Amino acid sequence: MTETSPKPRPSRSGLIIMIVLVALFALPEIIVVGLQVVKWRPESTTNKGDLVLPARTINDIDLLTIENKPVKFSNFREKWTMIYFADAACDESCVKNIYLMRQVHKALGKEHGRFQAVFVAMGATPASPLQAKLKDYPGLTIISGSRQNVDTLAQQFVLPGS
Repeated sequence: MTETSPKPRPSRSGLIIMIVLVALFALPEIIVVGLQVVKWRPESTTNKGDLVLPARTINDIDLLTIENKPVKFSNFREKWTMIYFADAACDESCVKNIYLMRQVHKALGKEHGRFQAVFVAMGATPASPLQAKLKDYPGLTIISGSRQNVDTLAQQFVLPGS
């Protein structure tokens, strides 16, 4: 007969270390599953806008680029378009909003080509200081038109009940 040596038993401290390591890697997964079960979502990532349904057609309006070239509003189809209406003077809050539009564009990452930002400036002319003020926003399209045309365009974006 051959004598067999007894199997070594894991030490108590080794077992505790193994349990702690398993818990360390499993606990985040358990927390994620738990948060998904209760449908918890962080407040900071919720959308602040509403999708307009059904989609509305915007009537074409004749406008001008800041370089005084004619442009139709229908040229801005086929892409997600963020439009900002403001006076051509473009004060501090206007520049801040233009900056936020640029940040949205950057945040889209690989989808940035599907987005366009349009600033409709009321009363802008090629000689206005607006172009120099917004030189740091190369993706921004600046358009203008007569007060009547810009007002007609803006009224098309007013939602019923707002």
